[in-house]
Amino acid sequence: MIKALLLSVVAATATAHKGPKGHGPPEPVMNMCNHTCLTLEVSDFYGDGWDSVEFHGEEEGGAAMSMAPDCMHKKLSTQICPDKDGTYYFTAAHANSSYIPENYWEVFWTATSHNCDGSVANVYTGGFNSSLIMDYMGNSWSVQYWENLWDNEKKCDACGDAKQCKPKKSKSKGKGGKGGKGGKGGKPGKGGNKPIAGTGMNATMSNTTHVPKAKPRYGPPAVNLRVTMFDEDGDGWWMNDYSGESWYLADDRREKLFHTGTLCDGSVGSCNLCLGDGSYTMRFTGEASNFTAWDFCGVTGQRAQELTFHVLKGACYADSIVSLHTDCMGSVESHVTLTGVVAMSGFTTEFADKSTYSVVSNTLADMITGFSAENVQVLSTSLDSRVMSSSVSNVVQDYTFEVTFVAENSPFNTDGRSYAAVESLASSIATTLSSAMSSGQFETKLQLESSLQNVVSLSAQAVAELVSLEVSSVTYVGSEGMISSTLPTLSWSDYYQSSSDSNAGFEVGVTFFGAVVVGFVAFVGIMSQGIKKYESLPMDSTHNEVFSSDMDASISPQVEQSVFQVDATPINTNNL
Repeated sequence: MIKALLLSVVAATATAHKGPKGHGPPEPVMNMCNHTCLTLEVSDFYGDGWDSVEFHGEEEGGAAMSMAPDCMHKKLSTQICPDKDGTYYFTAAHANSSYIPENYWEVFWTATSHNCDGSVANVYTGGFNSSLIMDYMGNSWSVQYWENLWDNEKKCDACGDAKQCKPKKSKSKGKGGKGGKGGKGGKPGKGGNKPIAGTGMNATMSNTTHVPKAKPRYGPPAVNLRVTMFDEDGDGWWMNDYSGESWYLADDRREKLFHTGTLCDGSVGSCNLCLGDGSYTMRFTGEASNFTAWDFCGVTGQRAQELTFHVLKGACYADSIVSLHTDCMGSVESHVTLTGVVAMSGFTTEFADKSTYSVVSNTLADMITGFSAENVQVLSTSLDSRVMSSSVSNVVQDYTFEVTFVAENSPFNTDGRSYAAVESLASSIATTLSSAMSSGQFETKLQLESSLQNVVSLSAQAVAELVSLEVSSVTYVGSEGMISSTLPTLSWSDYYQSSSDSNAGFEVGVTFFGAVVVGFVAFVGIMSQGIKKYESLPMDSTHNEVFSSDMDASISPQVEQSVFQVDATPINTNNL
């Protein structure tokens, strides 16, 4: 049916443009084979989809399609079986070129061309930001342009570039030393007399504003860790067609891949890592089962799981484990509890009762959007010996309070599984409270609450100051239970790596390039201009940005004319 429709369109076009005899357009070359198809397959290594990345395919002047795997369909496939010569364009890209998709290194696709007898002619492999332009001519497929394609066979990368931390070099102090006159070259030592901008007697005479540097998200790599992999069949995880299991260690935003590895062979192997302070995610691919497949950061887990953890001051802390099933079909709530201390003066008595607690908790809740009086609780009070500014009262009390909320809920909208994100949120809340207290907003609300609840022990000159606010606990509802590691404590004197050869070929394949859709731009630009003949482009060529939404509507196909048919069932390319 599809072939008949395409033939009728070609015939109608030829008739409409036919001139005098002998001067008509050349007759198109028809496909005389039944099996010279191009099979396209897309999949996701982990199984939760491509974060809005799509695989785009388009026939010059004809049909267009897009597809992407998701939680319900880990693998999708389609076939192109042309009836005439033509040029076809393929890429996996995100519509927003400035957006970095989460876990983009899990995007995977192949294009397999076939001979007339149905046997495989060539296979092309790609991922995110890979592009391919092919010509179909004379019953065969040929490549005209490609960009960022992968090797067809995956070499076992073992531990990749992951390795143990380098031994620390002994520090040689300068003559000044700590607090001395300075080290070599006249540089001041720590604690010396180097002036600091904005301080000192003449600080008010300076017109230079001192802006502190932003704290880096990750500290220098200095902590030795080890991931141990297990395989129940004893033949490892790796497979040369990219279908084997692997682990991927990335930042907590899932935008930057630090390390990846696999078990090349055998029943057990390990990789040593050197990480700095910060929050991380670690994904383990494969089919879910009850088999213990990995051991890392003091906990064990299975395939098809994601571990979030953080490194702090030389130690690794496992935060949560979430399965692929929960990621796709369920949800995880992060119940965050903050504990803080507010110092307040203005109370005429050093004794606080329930009504005073209520005044303080209601006032705290009113300062932060998303807080409620039910979630803020004053735990205790104690006398403070400090003298607060603008206070006429000699009684200063510290109120210890606690607040609990769900990090993922509005208005916080924070990934509570990231320790760094929760810490950042707590810091933002602390800044908001401190600003409210320094501006007098907190004290005004405190007076209002005192009046409403008829608490007369508060003077009109009340002063408040936030002493501290920190994360005391995070409870994950919906995550997997933690199982402690049974491996002995690491001894880095017997450092070893996985016995398999290391290869960095995979990292080359998943490298993120700045021009996300450069290949897609190339073919969309050509098609929208109606160019009949495509010339190969140099590998360093640049193109104007064009997105899927900008594509010429005139080349959008009718549904019944499309040569693309997406099927969730994988196709055996050797039996077409």
